[in-house]
Amino acid sequence: MSPRATLAIIGVSFLFVLLPFLAWQASWFGRPLSDAQLTHSLSDADHPRNAQHGLVQLGERIDRHEPGTARWYPQVVALARYPEKQVRLTAAWVMGRDNTSQEFHSALLAMLADSDPMVRANAALALVRFADSSGRAQIHSLLELQVIAAPQSGTLNTRLKVADIVRPGTLLAHISRNVSGNNPGGQNQSAGSNQGGKGSTASATNSDAIGKNEKIEVRSDVPGRVERWLVADGASVTAGQPLLELAPSPDVAWEALRALYLIGQQEDLAVVQNFTRASGDMPRGVQQQAALTLEAIRARSGS
Repeated sequence: MSPRATLAIIGVSFLFVLLPFLAWQASWFGRPLSDAQLTHSLSDADHPRNAQHGLVQLGERIDRHEPGTARWYPQVVALARYPEKQVRLTAAWVMGRDNTSQEFHSALLAMLADSDPMVRANAALALVRFADSSGRAQIHSLLELQVIAAPQSGTLNTRLKVADIVRPGTLLAHISRNVSGNNPGGQNQSAGSNQGGKGSTASATNSDAIGKNEKIEVRSDVPGRVERWLVADGASVTAGQPLLELAPSPDVAWEALRALYLIGQQEDLAVVQNFTRASGDMPRGVQQQAALTLEAIRARSGS
């Protein structure tokens, strides 16, 4: 069977990493929209949840093969550059629904360079439906441990323990330090560290008074499970220092393995092999998918 035929049978069922996160900020996006409402939602630059609602509704229309959906495609491509990452995430998911659109294909390729790891992941998975393996390295990385680094120097106060479940936005730790100067206006700051494309996000609420303690929140960009802390609670850390490792979540691992079933190469064999072993942290379905993926990669490579 040709690769494109295989994609038509298997790739069409990809759910993507996005789906667990569609209910953003307690919003529900299942309310149907008229054509006029859909056009308005997709062009509502001031209200990101409205834009996301429109994207979800358009994705459902595409899945139902409703005629005329292509008229909104330019708006979807524009939203792929929206400042709010949840909107970009949803745009990547929508563009994966129609693997015949060249404008979607081109936009997804550009999204592989997005600043957010979840957006990059969704773009890479969506590209598989276009028989495009350009995101293979990104998909491979979904199966690796993700290293979260310190956004600033200070004292580490951990919030989670080993084996705790992490979702995008989960608070992992605080880093505190003594502030010796004024922060004009007491404005919030944000800082981030990217460890080989494996991200950490930190946000700070600063004190505007001399000698006060400043706490930086260290939050995860990605879902997963705390594999191990690399620094002890209460220890001093420096900016950029690795703090902890996150193992992939079962949903992310399963989607990545399904994608590599179609586009995986010999370089992916070792990381896939790790998931063929029985583990209390992964459902049996992940183990079974890993075995199928290994078989498919070996068949393609003749190994």
